[in-house]
Amino acid sequence: MQDRDEFSRLLCGLYIVVLAVVLPLYTKGTYWQLGDTKYFFFRNVTVFCLGVWILSVMVEKCRGLWQDRLLRGGLGVSGRRQGGRCAKLSSMDCCMLLYGACVLLSASLSAYGSVAWTGYREWYMGAFSQLLFVGIYFFVSRSWKENVWPLYLWDAAFFIVIALGLGQKLGRDVMGFLAENAIWDWEYSHMLSTVGNINWFCGYCSVAIAVPAAGYLGSGNRVETVLLYPVTAAGLLLMCIQGSDAGVVMAGLCLGLGLFWGRKDSRICRRTLALAAGVILGLPAYGHLALRTGQRAAYSLPSDGFSLGELTWKGWYLAGGICLALCVLSFVLERNACRRGEGSQRARRAQKAMAAGAWILLMTGLLAMALLYLSRQPFGANWGNGRGTLWSLSWRGFLQSGWKGKLIGAGPDCFAEYIYGTFPPEEMLSLIGRWAGAIFANAHNEWLNQLVNTGILGVCCYGGIFFCGAVRYRKDMAGLMALALYTVNSLVSFQQVMNAPLLFLILGICESRRRRRLQDENRNYGKECPPGAGCPVRDGQQVQN
Repeated sequence: MQDRDEFSRLLCGLYIVVLAVVLPLYTKGTYWQLGDTKYFFFRNVTVFCLGVWILSVMVEKCRGLWQDRLLRGGLGVSGRRQGGRCAKLSSMDCCMLLYGACVLLSASLSAYGSVAWTGYREWYMGAFSQLLFVGIYFFVSRSWKENVWPLYLWDAAFFIVIALGLGQKLGRDVMGFLAENAIWDWEYSHMLSTVGNINWFCGYCSVAIAVPAAGYLGSGNRVETVLLYPVTAAGLLLMCIQGSDAGVVMAGLCLGLGLFWGRKDSRICRRTLALAAGVILGLPAYGHLALRTGQRAAYSLPSDGFSLGELTWKGWYLAGGICLALCVLSFVLERNACRRGEGSQRARRAQKAMAAGAWILLMTGLLAMALLYLSRQPFGANWGNGRGTLWSLSWRGFLQSGWKGKLIGAGPDCFAEYIYGTFPPEEMLSLIGRWAGAIFANAHNEWLNQLVNTGILGVCCYGGIFFCGAVRYRKDMAGLMALALYTVNSLVSFQQVMNAPLLFLILGICESRRRRRLQDENRNYGKECPPGAGCPVRDGQQVQN
């Protein structure tokens, strides 16, 4: 049993490194068919690791049954093998199993055959991939042991992705991915780093940035905090300038979560303010560097994102200076409180007032960003580069489906098959710009997409994962941040190989941490409560999570 546990932990650690480190950097040196390249790599590695893990579990179960049979068969030993009792399923386990069952039901009854299982071409988010995501959660939640090195490598890989992206935004294509594109080509301004287009990049960052950000905000190690500051700040900066408005919103939400947690912890509040100052002051710094770099940097900014004039706006210096001043003020107040002792009510009141002021400042900033975003978007069908049209068609398509379609959907990743078979081509051609006439494999809203693909049951089960995670992992900074950022991005984006596997991976890590914490509490409680004292928990039993 112990040997299998050690093997599973090693396999899990290696898998996390492959998924969080190798996959984001794996490209084969070109953007051509990059989605296929990354997906097939992910699929092959995941199938292998899950297969080995399931095989090891089955071997251990068979071995345990054989030992139990010998114990009952005349070896003179009575009783059960210690540890033979299985842990009960947690609420998150049930949500995952229900979602997997819903996906299987939808795919089995789909009218689109193999598409429901393998997924739409060049997308591959069918039932097979959805079941792999569920398998990732169970694998990691049962095998992960708290180990900092895979997470440190995660931080390093994220920083490499960000550094390459920032270089491209300054006209420095170190990897040569854009060598075949002219500076006025769409690819030059929208393809980014080793991830893909800016939409995929935002999806990746919505999960990947949670690990370095949570490490920076919550770490008690000063060296780790100093090292993670540039990683997190650079990531948030690139999310703001890469061109997709979703990145700006997620960056603001990340800082907002930091101040939310900082209400009761002045250290987190101070670190968040320092992070906000670095990101805000980084905007004009990047703008001036881009102006010096010349034409290539100017063309690297998408036309619907921040312009160089907006990036060099002098108001950024004022906003960054205010955040920096609040950070310094927090440090001074806390230091004075320590000098005067615990009884300094005046210092504590000033500290609370400063935290409240920072919270109000951030909420004002987020409101201003929201108003700016809405003012830049055309209302109606053309909202969000044609998302208004897609959302309208998705909702109408759901309403026009029969009772079976409303309940279980058209089938996983069958959005394009259903929508293009339901509505005439001229309605889809109403999309304007570069995407006029393009084939859309999803609704560019993950919840509408789930509604069409897996129906009401699928949306409820999938939403249950997010709701359960928000409640169950509310004390896990990385897990809650990943859920929050992913949820915001999912409102205008979609599942893909660079975000969905990482989300289920983080949920598995959070579940493992919670299980181990409950086991430790159970073990300590059993030691404090002797036999016969009426304790509800006894040695060898598991607490229902």
